[in-house]
Amino acid sequence: MSELFPMSHDEALLAQAMQRHMSANNDEPGLCVAVFRRGQISALVCCGLAGLPASGAPAIEADTAFRLASVSKQFTAAAVLILRRRGRLSLEDSVKRHLPQLPPWAATMTLRHLLTHTSGVWPYEDIIPAGRSTQLTDADVLELMAGENRTRFSAGEKFYYSNTGYALLANVVERASGCSFPSFLKEAIFDPLAMHNTLAYVAGGPPVQKRAYGCAFRDGRWQDADQGLTSAVLGDGGIYTTAPDYALWDASIYEETLLPRADWKEAFAYARDNQGRALPYGLGWRLEKVSDGREIVYHTGNTTGFNSCVRRLPVAGVAVLAMANRTGTQTHKITRDILAVL
Repeated sequence: MSELFPMSHDEALLAQAMQRHMSANNDEPGLCVAVFRRGQISALVCCGLAGLPASGAPAIEADTAFRLASVSKQFTAAAVLILRRRGRLSLEDSVKRHLPQLPPWAATMTLRHLLTHTSGVWPYEDIIPAGRSTQLTDADVLELMAGENRTRFSAGEKFYYSNTGYALLANVVERASGCSFPSFLKEAIFDPLAMHNTLAYVAGGPPVQKRAYGCAFRDGRWQDADQGLTSAVLGDGGIYTTAPDYALWDASIYEETLLPRADWKEAFAYARDNQGRALPYGLGWRLEKVSDGREIVYHTGNTTGFNSCVRRLPVAGVAVLAMANRTGTQTHKITRDILAVL
């Protein structure tokens, strides 16, 4: 295990937690874990390789870029909030207003429903045509939904976590901004924050610098698991980033660089269903209380070959990010245990 940015107290706590949770040697796929204090890296530990051992993959370093999977949803939500600030949409807009090819069910469904996983849209993963071998995109998800006449439940009835909702939101961002989803993220978020090693990855587009490749342990050995059928859907999980870049994103929340405090307060507030019951989700963030009553905002991300989690304790200005390029790594537990002792 290699240690970077040694910072005494935080570094020692982080190293101890890593040893409890991570058994990877430096010749296996691994992970990167960082502690942030108000957007500044106070501790960072990396271990393992950025790909398959047999491929000659380099060691994971501080600036290795990992796929965030569903941790990407906070950026999709932020893009929607930025477009609201620009007067291009409202969270109470009908989804059908922005995506008119959708069936009648989209007329009573709002962008807020999509953001808070209360829309009831059908999981696109369940209706991928049998035999499909090419990767789906956000546009493909929209096409699938355009031919889907059913929903799981009426909009606002309850919470049901939905990748479909965030794929549809990526389409909304494109329609409202007039440019591609990756381009809008770059223009509105990544470039202003100097997150130059962060992007929504599209095959054939700009490459991911110092990219980690996803791996899975099968049949007694590590195998390639970098891409799957849904890996090209961006709105629900297609962003790659590094720990230093994520620190810039974390700092922007405290400094209100992209969005004002009122918008972040809304993003970190419990959504409500039609009966007024609080739900464990805000706008792109999961929400929970720890034993002492303090509020945690977090998100997990799991996809083929990758696991990630970020947990934030806003009242203390502390966050923990864990990114792994290997299946089975409990990044959720790692970040929970680290945050508990900071």
